[in-house]
Amino acid sequence: MAQDFDKARGVIAKFLQSIQSPATSIQLAQSTLEMATAVIRLRRDNTPLEIFQSLKNVYALLNTERFLDFVISNAVLRVLHIMRILKLPETHKKGKQKIINSVLSEIDEVSQELQYCYENISDQAKDYITQ
Repeated sequence: MAQDFDKARGVIAKFLQSIQSPATSIQLAQSTLEMATAVIRLRRDNTPLEIFQSLKNVYALLNTERFLDFVISNAVLRVLHIMRILKLPETHKKGKQKIINSVLSEIDEVSQELQYCYENISDQAKDYITQ
């Protein structure tokens, strides 16, 4: 069980590492997708054990076809949406900047939430599991 927890914690560590150091677009996208899935699940889960299980599921998801479905249905649509925003004519510059700012703000909030999870919640989960 502790080994599984270390793997799940590694998912968070890898994401935090990827946003703080140079990484290829593909590596960053993969880390972001993993953590987006984790955040969605963490918002629904309340107990440390449920949070641990969610992170474990995210790790397992990488080895299944469901991960590919997730990539196609969410990431690709999101990328296309952002590309459309970036291609807006200059006359829509204020609107474009507002949307880009909201996306950056959202990313910042998620990063802060993940940092909190990494520093606090994962320790609680580890204590709970090893009791």
